[in-house]
Amino acid sequence: MKLQSKSKVFFRRLLSGAKWAAAGALIFWLGLMFGGGHSMPAPGAEHAHGVEGAGQEASAWTCSMHPNVQKKGSGACPLCGMDLIPVAGGEDGGSAQEEAAWTCSMHPNVQKKGPGACPLCGMDLIPVSGAGGGGAGARTFTTSEAAKALMNIQTSVVERRFADHEVRMVGKVDYDETRLSEISAWVPGRIDRMYVDYTGIYVNKGDHLVDLYSPELLTAQEELRGAARRLEGLRPGVSETIRNSATLTLRAAREKLGRWGLTDRQIQNAESKGVLSDHITIYAPIGGTVIARNGQEGTYVETGASFYSIADLEHVWVLLEAYESDLPWLHYGQPVRFWAEAYPGKPFEGTISFIDPVLNARTRTVRVRVNVPNPEGRLKPGMFVRASVKSRIASNNRV
Repeated sequence: MKLQSKSKVFFRRLLSGAKWAAAGALIFWLGLMFGGGHSMPAPGAEHAHGVEGAGQEASAWTCSMHPNVQKKGSGACPLCGMDLIPVAGGEDGGSAQEEAAWTCSMHPNVQKKGPGACPLCGMDLIPVSGAGGGGAGARTFTTSEAAKALMNIQTSVVERRFADHEVRMVGKVDYDETRLSEISAWVPGRIDRMYVDYTGIYVNKGDHLVDLYSPELLTAQEELRGAARRLEGLRPGVSETIRNSATLTLRAAREKLGRWGLTDRQIQNAESKGVLSDHITIYAPIGGTVIARNGQEGTYVETGASFYSIADLEHVWVLLEAYESDLPWLHYGQPVRFWAEAYPGKPFEGTISFIDPVLNARTRTVRVRVNVPNPEGRLKPGMFVRASVKSRIASNNRV
């Protein structure tokens, strides 16, 4: 039993000695690797010591990723955890940074003498370039040429001018309703000849259009001749009332034939020479294009029957559709520029002459009428157009 207890004590001491030997050997090798007096310095160690020495002399330290972080000693960046680096310039640079103007990248109007947080958005302030040295000024933004090209920065001169707004509309060309004329029968009769055979022909003012036979013309001319003979046959001593009555009857007969389409020469021949005519020729009251033809030769017509419709296409209307939200930008007399599909790249101009007071409930648009001169006849009724109106707001908020 005693031999067994002695063996246990021996083995315990042996294990304890082995542990101390292993620990000593580990310390020896670590000393050779890192702390040996004759070991070669690690690559870059001399440079690291140089930077460390320079950093100890520097008073201002900053973060390479967050230049707005400024401290008087070394340490870690409170934002990203990276080691701080010394600010170039040593103590002078640090004092210059503290005295420099600081601003917010989102609110340049905020200016402070030291770092901190923006009172408007809470972002960290950044030093203003050139504020400490007085180089570029407190309002100067500098960047590299490569960054400038990527940002595509463009500058413009600040100026005071009116605010402009462009209204776009679509529509089509139409006839000018004030330049339409209807050629109709003034007396009942029979169409003997229609000089315009088809639509689209241009006629001048005064051109003959229709020859109409009417027996009623003979009766009216006989009344005219009879009124003229009665006035000539009055004796010199007749009363003034009878003479005035005969004069008024003759005048009424002349006006009746004139309204039926007889010329002054025809009326004069019927009155003085007794040359009567049972035909009447209807002439064009305006120059223009025949857009409608009614009736056929040999047919009988009543008073008011239409023969032709003539439109003067030297002036046309352009009817545009404007949304109700665009109405405040439109007004009477405003110039309009538009383009037709038939003439790409060719602009036409006109003037707003009327804005419909009623809104179309189906399309939610208002019709805008534009008067357009068309001396060359390029614009045809029915053409689709795209229009543009540029409105300008004055200082009193009026278009």
